Amino acid sequence: MADLKRTGAGFTRLAPTPSGFLHMGNAINFLLTEKLARALGWNVRLRIDDLDAERVRPNYVEDVFRSLEWLGITWDEGPSGPADHYASWSQQLRLARYGELVEALHHGGHPVSYTQPTLQNSDI
Repeated sequence: MADLKRTGAGFTRLAPTPSGFLHMGNAINFLLTEKLARALGWNVRLRIDDLDAERVRPNYVEDVFRSLEWLGITWDEGPSGPADHYASWSQQLRLARYGELVEALHHGGHPVSYTQPTLQNSDI
């Protein structure tokens, strides 16, 4: 930790998954992350990890914002609330681009397999 500098050039992120209500572990992680970022002069980004569309629920997305507000956590980049998240920040909005990148990897000689529980790249 001694190597970290207060440059103001860094950033960190909070990336809750709205597949359930936030819990104490999330709260502690987010509080410590924000405190460290602020001490270093870094920005905090909120990126809600909503790729698992089958498990994401609107009330869980709302809970993210209510919980962060209750904890007094602020962020510099990311959605301002649930409506802004769905309109501009949801990862679901980028699924087509993610698909294009997977295809580019495949056509570039980096086959990706979805047959295992985890993605496998044959070159790694």
